[in-house]
Amino acid sequence: MSLTSLTSAELKQLVKLLEQKEALQARINKSDQRLAAYESGPAAPAGRAATGPARKVGQRRKLKKEIINLLKKAGENGTTIRELSERLGLKGNRLYAWFYGTGNRIAQIEKIGPAKYRWVG
Repeated sequence: MSLTSLTSAELKQLVKLLEQKEALQARINKSDQRLAAYESGPAAPAGRAATGPARKVGQRRKLKKEIINLLKKAGENGTTIRELSERLGLKGNRLYAWFYGTGNRIAQIEKIGPAKYRWVG
């Protein structure tokens, strides 16, 4: 098809198709920019050594050490979730979840009753 043989209706149709193509290309470019932002991740704030996830890991390690120390101090009689909660200043539900997850993976922690644990070893 030659440009010289196009009718005005065909030319209008081509213009309309080109406009649609440009609009779709703009949407694709915008989506590509959004995807690139996710891939690169957010920029780290200047001057901060510890990021959020690293800080959380440090807090979990600290909690683990504190719980183990309190269990060791409790001796053979052990201690309850309520007592640990009061000493650590945490809600009991958080400690229940900790013992269900992390506590189960530590062989030296033994459950000796309902919500009562001790350190063996």
